[in-house]
Amino acid sequence: MERAKKDKKIKKRNIKSRKHTSKRKKKIKSSKHQKRYNEYLIKRLDILKELKKNRAEKKSNKVWELFKFILKFNIFLIPIYLISFYRLNLIALERLVARCVTGLLIITHVPSYNYDTFIKVLIPEGSFGAFISWDCTGWKSIIVFLALLYATPSSKEKKIFGLAFVPVIFFVNIIRIWFMFRFVHQYGVKYFQFIHQILWSYGMIFTILLLWIIWFKNSKNYDKKLEIKNKQI
Repeated sequence: MERAKKDKKIKKRNIKSRKHTSKRKKKIKSSKHQKRYNEYLIKRLDILKELKKNRAEKKSNKVWELFKFILKFNIFLIPIYLISFYRLNLIALERLVARCVTGLLIITHVPSYNYDTFIKVLIPEGSFGAFISWDCTGWKSIIVFLALLYATPSSKEKKIFGLAFVPVIFFVNIIRIWFMFRFVHQYGVKYFQFIHQILWSYGMIFTILLLWIIWFKNSKNYDKKLEIKNKQI
């Protein structure tokens, strides 16, 4: 009987010790898991902090780049203010535009007359004439485009390539003036002011922005091709 009691006591002790050890193991495991979880949270917080810093830096860089672009753009527009202030002009360019427009009118079967910078066409009411002034040559549009070109961060090669769009602006301006004379010849002087001041003014702005976007996209593609070539080499 005494031995049986002793055996029971030993069994109870063993069960208690096992339970105690299991509880300790669980505590150790839970503490390890807790440490790992805490380490994970710390790493996660560090990553989030870095992401926030990177985003803030990117935003500040974008704001700085935008500020530099606006500043450069306005600096390159200074020639417009100087030329307008001192009323400088090139009569040779005015005559060239007048001749180009007159030649285009003749090709498109519009009876026209040109003397120096003056162009005259027949209209339903009789005749209509206008002088090709300095502002009609498109010089402002060209300078604005060049200001956009050189204010945009890019290489010299791409900027030189962008100069190829200058003759396009000149040609669009010729089409603009030809269209106005053609319209007046066919429909009269009634809507001349609307076409001249509103339609084609915004049309030239749209043309400049469109050409700048085309150049900008082509310059990006050119950069990508150069990077691929450099990697292959």
